[in-house]
Amino acid sequence: MDSRLGLGPVFAYEWLIASRRWQMYALRSLLVLLLGLGLGFVWYSKIGFDSLSLARMARVGEAFFCAIVGVQLSILLMAAPAATAGAICQDGARGTLIHLLVSGNWLLMRCLGQGNRFGW
Repeated sequence: MDSRLGLGPVFAYEWLIASRRWQMYALRSLLVLLLGLGLGFVWYSKIGFDSLSLARMARVGEAFFCAIVGVQLSILLMAAPAATAGAICQDGARGTLIHLLVSGNWLLMRCLGQGNRFGW
């Protein structure tokens, strides 16, 4: 019996397709731009063109951490609901969302807020 190591052909195909879309390049560029702007703002607000000491470098490092986490958290809080809404709309356009909703999966229906309409 042949045992396969790795994630499988479906994952490899989806990974290859997703990595070549222009939207992924645009999103990566946007992330780099936002991180660069955040770090540049922190640098010029904390240091500017003054001399560096060990204590100032520690404060700048702490502010860099806060800037990176702040940018990533704000992107996450904007992207997660957008991705969820996009997946639901895409399933609705394909016609597969209705199959999920009528399949008797009452927990999903309750989470989506449709359970009260059916008296569950």
